[in-house]
Amino acid sequence: MAPQRRPHGQVRQSQVITTFGPGAMVDLPRHAVIIGGLECWGQPGRQIHEERLEARLRADLEIPGLTLHAPPVDDPSVDEAATGITAWRFPQWFVAQYEVKYRSGDRSRPLVHARALIQDKYVEDRKKYDVQPVRWVQACPRGHINDVDWIAFVHKNQATCRRQLWLDERGTTGE
Repeated sequence: MAPQRRPHGQVRQSQVITTFGPGAMVDLPRHAVIIGGLECWGQPGRQIHEERLEARLRADLEIPGLTLHAPPVDDPSVDEAATGITAWRFPQWFVAQYEVKYRSGDRSRPLVHARALIQDKYVEDRKKYDVQPVRWVQACPRGHINDVDWIAFVHKNQATCRRQLWLDERGTTGE
């Protein structure tokens, strides 16, 4: 049996129910992830007894057997299967830390999809460059989130061109 891969990052239990809960985008050292919903949590943690909150939620949600549990705790042992909360790599578009400068002071960086990366790096002329996630995303009023389809956006939904996309920046702060 192949050993399980350990996660690239971890958050504390208190962060999972506040800042980094379901649907949150979390920056990790090499990429970003979106935290899965409650249906993607591993085995529930210890049960929490808070009578007034439980009664209110049972009434509001019309779930008579509702119980509250702490977020799951991941076993730190490398040999054990992951027991924490599922997170998906998101977004899938990145800007490479490789730039082409122009006399005007403008600069361009390659805009690349995760499929084009080699070992999480952008490769140009056999040199490897770090990438940063592009955090411009699209969402609907119901909360569904997705990457911007940059190829369709740039080509006004005529996505037949497959040439390299570039992100142009101006000014000292990339505005």
